[in-house]
Amino acid sequence: MNKIHISLPGIYRYDNVLDKQSCKKLHNFIIQTCGLSKNYNPTLMPWDENDKIQALNIKDIELKNIILEYREKVTNIVYNCYKTICWPEQTDLVLWRTNRQHTLHEDDPSKIKVFSTITYLNSGFLGGETYLTLNGKEYWNKPKSGSIIIYPSETIHGVPIISKGIKTTLGIWFCTDPNFKENFN
Repeated sequence: MNKIHISLPGIYRYDNVLDKQSCKKLHNFIIQTCGLSKNYNPTLMPWDENDKIQALNIKDIELKNIILEYREKVTNIVYNCYKTICWPEQTDLVLWRTNRQHTLHEDDPSKIKVFSTITYLNSGFLGGETYLTLNGKEYWNKPKSGSIIIYPSETIHGVPIISKGIKTTLGIWFCTDPNFKENFN
């Protein structure tokens, strides 16, 4: 695992956090589950067209164990970044199809989610970077399979259009109130 220096305070990136084999298994699972041949509306978000899989609904034991072990690893990384005890509140696998984007937003206006993490499960697509802005400064994160970006959930960010190919991600959002932690058994 390699920490990559980022010019925005409080934003972190690490490469080689999730191994290539696990990335490939999760990537293939998303594609098999969501399918690539269906018609879709690129103006809608993935979760509006069933291109999101809540990890707690996954039945495959091997995949569930990959995600559970990885969530534990990411929880420790988030703690080391922010020195704050937190718990996963939501864990999703997402398929981002060609011509999809996500306009600038923050992850949780209700403030239950405090930290957001996005792990990229594949490379080889064009566009689809994660764009973050903080105090007038910006950072464009070029997705790389197995890398993770970590940021406070109120950070304004977005995803420009994926112009070629597809992108798959594993998002884990964290809360500091144990009453909201995700029950992933």
